Amino acid sequence: MLRKLSALFALLLLAALFFALPILGTSEKQVTSDVSSSLQSIGGVQSTSLDTLITAFGCDVPHDRAGGIGIVEDVTLGSLNARMLRWQREGGLVISAIRPAAAAQLLREDGLELDTQHMWTVGGAGLITATGGRGSCAYYTTDDAAYSLFLPGADTDALLSAVAILSFPH
Repeated sequence: MLRKLSALFALLLLAALFFALPILGTSEKQVTSDVSSSLQSIGGVQSTSLDTLITAFGCDVPHDRAGGIGIVEDVTLGSLNARMLRWQREGGLVISAIRPAAAAQLLREDGLELDTQHMWTVGGAGLITATGGRGSCAYYTTDDAAYSLFLPGADTDALLSAVAILSFPH
């Protein structure tokens, strides 16, 4: 019972990071006040090697051996400097990550509705999902970063099948 309650609390926290705070109008000043340090600029790194991008990003991301193309770039949320990785995997899955996790709202896919009917766990990560006409997206966070896994034109079941083969950082 305690495990289910802690999983529910974690999912509610994720929902707040990705959905509730942007909708409720949390100011950028409030978000940045919780982060003690910002990342230094690295410019941009584009590559067909996920290992190269992970090195530039500074922490691991969900991955497998599929090819693709991606970029790591500097982004800002108010006065918070952040680093974002986007990896377009063969097969269409888009893996995005941002650090620090306080900048999670920058990963939010517009036009998707939060799926409150299901709690998903893939690779040990508790995911919240959102779906809509554009596709489906799963979100999760770690202490180091926030992640989104977006599959254009897919429903939640297709998305979960696509991400089930990934190795997840914890």
